[in-house]
Amino acid sequence: MKNRKQWYILGGLLIVLAGIFMGRLIEGWERNQSTKVQAAILMKKGSEQEFSDLMSGIRDYARENGILIHVNYMMDAENLEKVLREEKELGSVGALILCPEDFEADEELQKGDRNLPVLVIGREQLKSEYRLEEKEILQLLEGELDRLVVINEYQMGYSAVDALIKAEGKERLSEIPVEYLTITPEELDSGKYNALLSDR
Repeated sequence: MKNRKQWYILGGLLIVLAGIFMGRLIEGWERNQSTKVQAAILMKKGSEQEFSDLMSGIRDYARENGILIHVNYMMDAENLEKVLREEKELGSVGALILCPEDFEADEELQKGDRNLPVLVIGREQLKSEYRLEEKEILQLLEGELDRLVVINEYQMGYSAVDALIKAEGKERLSEIPVEYLTITPEELDSGKYNALLSDR
């Protein structure tokens, strides 16, 4: 009888300890979830396809580094300051604005008092003559061109989020350096750039 009572007491203690241990695990997990780093992306509504390579780089960086990304689709510049203020309140470390001239926000970005670091990738950086077009890919495959020089938009998106995370409270960041890819017919045939061409 005495042994059975001791077993009940020991079993009860083990259950209490297991409960405390599980509580600590859950508390730690919740703390990690709530302190996850996040960043904002602002872009014109309907431009997802145009920026697909940039967004692939952004998503890959976020996935590899445990970053949460908030995408805000902008119609015009009217709510820009409000969106940036809300992103700061939500805990975003910075905002990447893709082609603010598309939603007439380039002038708005010159004014305003904000603590949220802002990085802008504008049309000037995404020069149309260096953007990958389907007709040029066909010309390359058919031998009409011997190479294509294009902007590495994937790397630009990847580097942009990295710059935001490392912004350290700066209000406006310098431009992301533009990298170029030289694509030859042999590289195209080899499948080296299949990921780059997958949405074309």
